[in-house]
Amino acid sequence: MRIKKKYVLLESRLIDVTSEFTPQEKRILEMLYKKYGVSTSDFNMWNVAIELIEDFNLDYETAYSLARTFSWSARELFSEFQPIRKTMPVYKLFFENISNLIESYSKNNENNFTVRLKFNGDVGTESLENREVSLNSGYRGFYMYIPLEQYIETEYRRYYVTGEDHDFRTLSVSINFNPIDLNGEIRELSYFSSDESEDVNTEEFMVSVKYRDITQSIYDDSSQTKLMSFKVPYPKPLTKENILNTFDSIIKDVLEYMSNTTFDLPEGAKPIDINDLM
Repeated sequence: MRIKKKYVLLESRLIDVTSEFTPQEKRILEMLYKKYGVSTSDFNMWNVAIELIEDFNLDYETAYSLARTFSWSARELFSEFQPIRKTMPVYKLFFENISNLIESYSKNNENNFTVRLKFNGDVGTESLENREVSLNSGYRGFYMYIPLEQYIETEYRRYYVTGEDHDFRTLSVSINFNPIDLNGEIRELSYFSSDESEDVNTEEFMVSVKYRDITQSIYDDSSQTKLMSFKVPYPKPLTKENILNTFDSIIKDVLEYMSNTTFDLPEGAKPIDINDLM
């Protein structure tokens, strides 16, 4: 509720939001406010109580309670309401509490996922495509290690995959969570104050997914290739169960995307053609 007084818009007053008074009691307090204002120097609590009993047929307890309340608290009752309950934005709570949940989730689901990986140019390698995913916790996200079986199974025999052919097709995937601003750009928030930043998106965060093969250095960020990025709503309400369900959906969405992607081999890597091995 907003009150217009002398061309100034005020937020709700205490009397508008409190549940201590009945609607009739609020109307009586409003009447007293119109008559006396918040300066109660000429306000006689005893006389006013008697008037309330006579004019409104109130019981003595209620009449004296209202008169005394107005005498002591008129200024507070009719001033702009200042809430005392403090809240924390969901994005701060999410990022400050997910580390342990990420670690717990990855341990419980370390080898629970599979993915289909197909590389551009490979022929006859279907038996290598369905792989087990090793899931590990990371900083604000997950790492997936997706090894390659070292044998190509055919109807007649088994072919051994060696050296770079194996390493080029073994992927390390990083899945990172980041807060974003209102324009969708990633925010680097190393410290969260108790107040909410006005330019931080409080509804969604960003998931960024990159990968590399194991021939590339883990210490060189430039060796990673961007796979996908997408926004995810913050779990609401922010419960452990909802957060873990969000992790689960993210992992499954990434793996589904990977299964529908044909990956390019690094420059210089040769496709495998099973016909050349026969």
